[in-house]
Amino acid sequence: MAPTGDLEGATNRAYYASFHAARAALAHFGELPETVKSHSTVIGLFGKHIVQTGRMDTENGRLLNRAHQLRNLTDYNVGTIDHDRIEVVVIGPEAFVSGIQLILRKKR
Repeated sequence: MAPTGDLEGATNRAYYASFHAARAALAHFGELPETVKSHSTVIGLFGKHIVQTGRMDTENGRLLNRAHQLRNLTDYNVGTIDHDRIEVVVIGPEAFVSGIQLILRKKR
């Protein structure tokens, strides 16, 4: 029996967990201008100020981009996610948020 549930909703929430973690990391390091609201700008700033500076490795940094792609796929009805990809939907953002927690602890 296949798992049941709202994969689109899970994808959305997993992405927003990653997005807000990225914003928190940028703010923590003083790299988030108050006027920045767009998702693509936050993702770009995250790459520039967190990944390119070595605060987070490239592989983990890509998890934010992947979560954003999946969220766009489901939120804007340009595709669907099947139950076979649930690990991509949940585990990637979970690893990303854990990575953010690690870099924030290092700065203390």
